[in-house]
Amino acid sequence: MAVAYHQQNFRADDDPYLGVADAPIVIVEFSDFYCGFCGRHYQQTLTPLLETYDGYIKYVYRDFPTVGGDAAQLAGMAAECADDQGKFWEYHNVLFDKQEDLRTATTDADSLRNYLVNVAVGLELDVNSFSSCYDSQTHLNDVITDSTDAQAIGARGTPAFLINGQFVSGAQSYEYFANIIDAKLRELGIEPPQRG
Repeated sequence: MAVAYHQQNFRADDDPYLGVADAPIVIVEFSDFYCGFCGRHYQQTLTPLLETYDGYIKYVYRDFPTVGGDAAQLAGMAAECADDQGKFWEYHNVLFDKQEDLRTATTDADSLRNYLVNVAVGLELDVNSFSSCYDSQTHLNDVITDSTDAQAIGARGTPAFLINGQFVSGAQSYEYFANIIDAKLRELGIEPPQRG
């Protein structure tokens, strides 16, 4: 399978991803750790997509802090700091698995910082490096760039997706995503996998 699939990067920059780097299908999610619909997508749709389309998709996460405002921007920066230590997805999963804990911790900047650092501790990150990264807002520009790109594609809320460049708004069902992915694969001359 030596076909070149990438005419464009579909707004995927150097953000963390799951799957295969040169997969024929690139899904970019613009998300917010405070967004209930993003949490629903994570809980109900992401895992079945990754299982069914293993080897067929590159799933990219980008920040679009709309629901949680400044706190969501800080949570996005914290996840990027975890990414610096190779633990983005683990950090991402904790924030979505315990979304209510994140919301509860967001009473003020210190409380939020303590919560985000404690997540890093729980994942056995180098806490000094993580704290330094977070406190110096090392990844603020990354989060801003992601948000700017989300707005450029017409996203008004979260989650928003690009599937090989096709815009999808909202936490749609697994079937909705699978139908689009299957169609995109067929356009590339690839027979989609059987769905479980």
